[in-house]
Amino acid sequence: MALAGIKTDLPVWFIKGDVRGETYRSLMRYICSHCRYFSMVTRDSITLAENARQFMSTINPHLKETREKQYEWPGTRISREYEQFLGKDWFEVQGATVRIYNCSREALEYLLRVTDSLFQFVHPDYPEDFTCYRDFDDPFLVTVSHEEIGAIIAGDKERREIEKNIPGLRLVEENKFREQADN
Repeated sequence: MALAGIKTDLPVWFIKGDVRGETYRSLMRYICSHCRYFSMVTRDSITLAENARQFMSTINPHLKETREKQYEWPGTRISREYEQFLGKDWFEVQGATVRIYNCSREALEYLLRVTDSLFQFVHPDYPEDFTCYRDFDDPFLVTVSHEEIGAIIAGDKERREIEKNIPGLRLVEENKFREQADN
């Protein structure tokens, strides 16, 4: 189970189980000290709830870049193969807007106030697929929120540091994650 939209030579460590409570808060604080940016996605075909629009308005001062009409982002790739079966109009509305934000303590503290779980960022209540980047196009944490899939991209030394500093976070190698999913 490779993650779509990810090009890396580093190992991919999948997160086992939900990340909530103190584990979630510790992970977010680790992110704040190790990442420069984070992104969230809104699907063009889904109408956002009022609290999602309010969320985006509040986080907007931290906005760095907006990428519209995206069909691939870390963790997701909308395949053009469906276009031949479902039509060009179907494919066109599957696009999304990826918003990239500066990863500041203030922005992450806001995220901690509005959610208590890494996988709570799901349409229509929130933008989805929260991803954190060490630098542009260098993802560290990738989520596919509605499928409750999360992964950390890190070398073994950094993985050990993460597990030491974030009690309760369980990381599994990609091949072992697939084996467990198949059972």
